[in-house]
Amino acid sequence: MKKRKLGMIISDISAKISLATPEELAKYNVNILARSYGLSAPNLCRAFQKRIPLKLGWYLRYLKLRAFEKMIKENPDMTVSAALKILDIRSQSHFGEMYKKRRNMTPGDLAVICQIEREQAERSAT
Repeated sequence: MKKRKLGMIISDISAKISLATPEELAKYNVNILARSYGLSAPNLCRAFQKRIPLKLGWYLRYLKLRAFEKMIKENPDMTVSAALKILDIRSQSHFGEMYKKRRNMTPGDLAVICQIEREQAERSAT
């Protein structure tokens, strides 16, 4: 495939996944993206990493992590399992390990912190 066309595909994918809603983001993984553009997963990953200095799989996980945080912060009453279901993350324990490794707290800790901050904001407002 020509480099120019591949560059356009990578730009399209990057824009599509970075602007995706949590529900849309849940539908994306490396294999699905590769198939939708007629590429193999390894070729897509190599091309993505050449253009954007990140691994595509890692970038998708990062975006899901950010979407999770945004959902919990915007709606502190949302449970961790409900947020993970929206993002189509099937292994709550694996996500918890990954989240703790990157943020030094569990997803449940984030939910509790957001709940406390919301309660403090409500008290301050009255």
